[in-house]
Amino acid sequence: MIITPNHSHVDNTGKCFLPYLSNWNPQCDLVGLASEASKVFGQNPPVRTKPKPRNPPPSYNQPYENPPSYGTATNGNPSYNTGGNPYASNPGYPRSNPYPNPNPNPYPNISNKPNYPPSTNTSPYPNEPKRQIPFEDPAEVQSRNIKNMLIQKIKQKLNERNQKSSEEISQLMKDTSTLNEAVEMLNKEKENLLRRRENIEQTITNLNLQIDEISSWVAEHQQTTEEVDLDKMSEPKDVIQLQKLELIAEIQSVEDLQYCLDTALRKSLIDLPTYLKQTRLLSSRLFMRKALLLKICKISDV
Repeated sequence: MIITPNHSHVDNTGKCFLPYLSNWNPQCDLVGLASEASKVFGQNPPVRTKPKPRNPPPSYNQPYENPPSYGTATNGNPSYNTGGNPYASNPGYPRSNPYPNPNPNPYPNISNKPNYPPSTNTSPYPNEPKRQIPFEDPAEVQSRNIKNMLIQKIKQKLNERNQKSSEEISQLMKDTSTLNEAVEMLNKEKENLLRRRENIEQTITNLNLQIDEISSWVAEHQQTTEEVDLDKMSEPKDVIQLQKLELIAEIQSVEDLQYCLDTALRKSLIDLPTYLKQTRLLSSRLFMRKALLLKICKISDV
């Protein structure tokens, strides 16, 4: 028995290719496989009877049936025993055919050809077997598919995780930058608070000194029985202090006038051009008085 060449379900090595095997699933079993194989192979058997070997062709290099025998003649020349050749009676070299053909037909039995089976192949070359798709185990195919599916899912998860991590890193960088800016602002505020603390402590020290001076003055003048003139006590000591007092009073009066102008404009007691004109004059006057006051305070170190 031999495997049928170019079979649709069996290759030359004997591997079977059945739809039942290719679509194997947990509901499949050996009974169903045997039934499917029996049905398919019943319609198209995968094996056949091995053909008988062909008879070998006849050999044309056969030896002579009656080879001539060479003897010794009485006169010293060789004698030829030709086996019934008519030229054997003539001693010496024959005239025409010294070596007769023992078989007049050089191709014996040429008409009796062996009976070969009919050949359907008209091509001088044998039919090449069709290429068969290599058989793959369904379990291996399923395992490979599962592996590829897992790899795709893992890649998808990794890409999502990388994208999420990138977004988180970007957000963390933004938060870090914001925190750094906040730290710088806090440091600046801390420095400002420290400077203000120093100023406040210095002010407290000055106030304590003034309180001590006032307390000592009160202690000195508390036991005096003389009447104290308040007007004289409020008079400035020198010309500079008098000028400062007058400037402060004038500045306060100008600010009061500006407030009155604002109230009059709001109540529509004066028109806008008049308000602007008087505000301009008062502002110029106020500026000059404040500049003079600052200059006097700088000279007197107050």
